[in-house]
Amino acid sequence: MRAALPVLLQTAYLNTGTAGPYPVPVTTAITRALGRELTLGRASPRGLPDFPPLLVETRGRLASWLGAAPEEMALVGSTTIGVNIVVWGLDWQSGDEVVTTSIEHRGVLAPLRGLAARRGVTVRVADVGNGASALGAVQAQLTGRTRLVALSHVSFSTGACLPIRAIADAAHGVGARVLVDGAQAVGAMSVDVGSLDVDYYAFPGQKWLCGPEGTGGLFVREKRQAALAATFVGARSGQEHAAGYEYSTLFRPGIHGLHAALTWLDGVGREVVFARTAALADYCYGRLSEVAGVEMLTPGSARAGLVHVRVPGLDLEACVASFIEHGVTLRSVPETGSLRISCAFFNTEAEVDRLVDLLARALAAAR
Repeated sequence: MRAALPVLLQTAYLNTGTAGPYPVPVTTAITRALGRELTLGRASPRGLPDFPPLLVETRGRLASWLGAAPEEMALVGSTTIGVNIVVWGLDWQSGDEVVTTSIEHRGVLAPLRGLAARRGVTVRVADVGNGASALGAVQAQLTGRTRLVALSHVSFSTGACLPIRAIADAAHGVGARVLVDGAQAVGAMSVDVGSLDVDYYAFPGQKWLCGPEGTGGLFVREKRQAALAATFVGARSGQEHAAGYEYSTLFRPGIHGLHAALTWLDGVGREVVFARTAALADYCYGRLSEVAGVEMLTPGSARAGLVHVRVPGLDLEACVASFIEHGVTLRSVPETGSLRISCAFFNTEAEVDRLVDLLARALAAAR
């Protein structure tokens, strides 16, 4: 499996939360699709007949990763596009409110701010700390005017896995719908939208699914589709069910790449992926907890594949640059002043050990 990820020969790649590494089958599928369009022509009838079936199959594969029906899945270009489809597709009225949290990505916050500015909807932000207190904080913000709760399954900025089912129950109790940003969850952990009882769930293809940029999915529960208008419409909007939210041309080689990524992951085995990701995150959390001067930001009992730490006294960007030079790739998160380690199924304990050693040496040098 690691042999299919050539980047691992160059670095300990601990940045899947930004973009997963390309497996060879993905780049092969993209290159083949591009090559065919190069030689046959992008609009050649000889090059296009197999694409509509590929769209159907890819939707179905994405739906299966969420425990959803294929009719509830739309292919979208990113998590943010999926969020926008929901935010602008609801019939907002004067006095309506949205509840979100203090640890959300700009892909959620920016559409909500736009909604507040253009439609006068009130956005209420629940201060959830690192995410451990999310349920009570969100419940405290719910009112009879709450129409939507929009939040992450796993926070990009703290790594906390939020109690989505409990929050959904509370939201539905006041008549609100629930939109989940699943960017740091799908492909890293088991997701079942039926058990979570959420109404909308958006996620990307390029992170934990190891597909290309410009791909992703939006789940819209079947019984919610009639009330969610398509804001952007075009040649493809006449499709039935959730596919009707796909309104314009898709990058065909990208869909080939996403399909190849899903096929490759299924070959590895989803349960293997989820179990190994959880085990590596546990190992990473334990090792970093032992380093003097490291503050753990991610809740110890509620996380997926992300582990965030604060390291007072260190320049985070300088750390990231230095670690890359020493064969470890990760990122910092300015919003929470943390280093973020993405523990994916293809990583090893030895790679985590290398990171821990580098961080311990950097802290020792700064004293």
